[in-house]
Amino acid sequence: MSYKAIIFDLDGTVLNTAQGLAVAVNKARVAMGLDEQPVEELASMVGNGARKLIARSIARDKGEAVTAEDVIDSDEVAELLAIDRKIYLECCIDYTTPYDGVIAMLRHLHDADIKIAVLSNKDHDATFKLCDFFFHDMLDDIRGHREGVALKPDPEPVMLTLEKLGVKASDAVLVGDSEVDIRLARNCNMDIISVDWGFKTQDFLFTNGASVVVSTVEELEAKLLG
Repeated sequence: MSYKAIIFDLDGTVLNTAQGLAVAVNKARVAMGLDEQPVEELASMVGNGARKLIARSIARDKGEAVTAEDVIDSDEVAELLAIDRKIYLECCIDYTTPYDGVIAMLRHLHDADIKIAVLSNKDHDATFKLCDFFFHDMLDDIRGHREGVALKPDPEPVMLTLEKLGVKASDAVLVGDSEVDIRLARNCNMDIISVDWGFKTQDFLFTNGASVVVSTVEELEAKLLG
């Protein structure tokens, strides 16, 4: 199918942000007197925004009987989140790289007059800083999380993005690396292409409802350009 617009997730989809996210969380944890956690485990906690990431990190400290939902509204999470946001905004570019082939793919899509957006549950300031640095001349909309707007998989941020692009949901496709993006597509009645080079495996994606999973940027580009 030929699409008029493509909405990309950020973390684990177009940018490898795992190290930056882990570095910031661990620096914030140390500032609060907590031990650092493994990068791989922190990366596996990404996908529902910074508050949920921090809550999952705190829940890990407390043992298997405690979930992120048990602590997400706690003062401890709020304090760690505030420190993490400041640290991450300062260091995010230093620890981030585009996945191989992504910049060339975006140029090809841009040259084909396809609208391109990035929609992330990451805080808007960090989302904008990263996208402006790596992709500044190729995106038609950059949208991170702002207070007062629902997080993915709620359809609200997608509807705002589509309105900005001037494109109907039926003429657009989502591209993401997690179950959050899959649920988002279902909630918006949109096509989705899942990628397995990010923070989730192909088996995990199919188990969580993915219908199309690609393993290379070249394969993704071929599907997006029809």
